[in-house]
Amino acid sequence: MNVLLIRSDVQLAGPAKLMHAYARALRMAGHSVCIASGGGEYAEQLVADGFEHHKIHGLAIPDRSLRGTPGCIRNIAMLMRSKKVAVVNSFNFHAGFYAALADIPQRRIHVNTVLGTGREWTNRIFPGKVIAVSKDVRRRLIEAKVPEKKISVVYNATLDDEFFAPVPEMSQNDGSPGKPVNLIGIAMFTGNKGHEFIIPLLGKLVNEHSLDATLTLVGDGESRAYCEKMARDLDLSDRILFTGALTNVIDPLDAADIMVHLPRFETFGIVLAEAMARGLPVISTRVGGIPEVVVENETAVLVDDREHTEEILDALAQLISDPTHRHRLGSNAQKEARRRFHIDQLQQDILATYADG
Repeated sequence: MNVLLIRSDVQLAGPAKLMHAYARALRMAGHSVCIASGGGEYAEQLVADGFEHHKIHGLAIPDRSLRGTPGCIRNIAMLMRSKKVAVVNSFNFHAGFYAALADIPQRRIHVNTVLGTGREWTNRIFPGKVIAVSKDVRRRLIEAKVPEKKISVVYNATLDDEFFAPVPEMSQNDGSPGKPVNLIGIAMFTGNKGHEFIIPLLGKLVNEHSLDATLTLVGDGESRAYCEKMARDLDLSDRILFTGALTNVIDPLDAADIMVHLPRFETFGIVLAEAMARGLPVISTRVGGIPEVVVENETAVLVDDREHTEEILDALAQLISDPTHRHRLGSNAQKEARRRFHIDQLQQDILATYADG
């Protein structure tokens, strides 16, 4: 079976990583995969892994125009014909709708994977199956009057065997002087992922709780400069490492002790599954699909709202000071991640959805 995966762009963020996981899962099952997008930094990673990436002008948001739309649709149609595509799996409505227009009359199976929020109603007119990456996304689609029979829930089970390689020996550090505990956050600096909450919390852990703690922030984006200034203003620059965007996060995860993720909203949270696979306990918020990824009180500590900073601070202080509790949650997390988020599960679920299409 020949499959086309298509999205507006492939930036260094969760959607591109999920596309990559779909591609690997399909290839492992013996299917042929090509990828199309409007371009982005992650394209190099896809090509390095042996996948064809076709940059199509008019898919990326800055390149869209009414005048250029026919040419964009025509190029998608030419790609589908040349590659004898049987299934088109889009990763946002815009790309999926263009692909559907390129396939009139519809001869191929069309599936749209919904990763974000907003404009859920557009999937009512999508001519194919819709994959929701969590039950919370499914609920939102149904509220937008997308027919239930169109929707399948397929979790972002993106983790291959590399993520389940033996983890380094867990640290016994407890935040006492000279025994720092390293927190980690992995997210794009969009202003919505909670960096502006995590950085002051580190300051309170150090200055009010007298705990020796450090922080690694993986990612890049428009609010990074603001967060770096915040770190300087709070005299925390020597305790916070800004790594920039990384394609491989295993090494920084293995150097950390606790994952902290405080988004305004999250449809799933691939980074949480990745952290769990490397044996890290999670502190996060009870929003969106996050409670479907972690198991509260078994692999993670959840709070209702990131504005509840004292509650988050208490949870962080407890985990930092109690390595035994930290290790129990981390051990549970790794087992849960292997059970639910290995790429073999993704392969099984997406092929079942295609077969039902």
